Amino acid sequence: MVDPSTDSPKSSLPWALRPANLIGLVLLGGLLFSALPSFLPQARRSPEILGTFPAGDQKKADVLTLQALERSGGNLAKATEVVHYLFFDSPESAERAAAAIRNQGFETRLLSGSKPGLRATHHVVPSPESIDRARSQLEQAARPFQGEYDGWEAAVTP
Repeated sequence: MVDPSTDSPKSSLPWALRPANLIGLVLLGGLLFSALPSFLPQARRSPEILGTFPAGDQKKADVLTLQALERSGGNLAKATEVVHYLFFDSPESAERAAAAIRNQGFETRLLSGSKPGLRATHHVVPSPESIDRARSQLEQAARPFQGEYDGWEAAVTP
């Protein structure tokens, strides 16, 4: 069957499933996906989002992050997955710290990259007190392995 407006064969497939269009969508999706990580760290550290505060003022950053989480639709009265990030000088140090952190009730996953690290995950009702308590635990557990705490993020739980 020929489409009279274009003199080309008419396809019975939906637009997005036609081979030429599908290839374009996959390429566009790949470009967007590969560019996304470069934007996220900047947004997380942006003064417009978190405000300005002295270096090391973790408690104020926690409060601002919790407020942003709530504005995004998060219910701060419900337990949610909170992920903490730590970085180390060597993969061996990260592995040893992961074992110590798992003993404190966190799930851990090693991170590869330019600097070895790990994710420590737990489910908790997010509050300034619970975040501060977890940060203190993780800093103390990472200290013997020359680890450095790098922050946290949480899932939006409606």
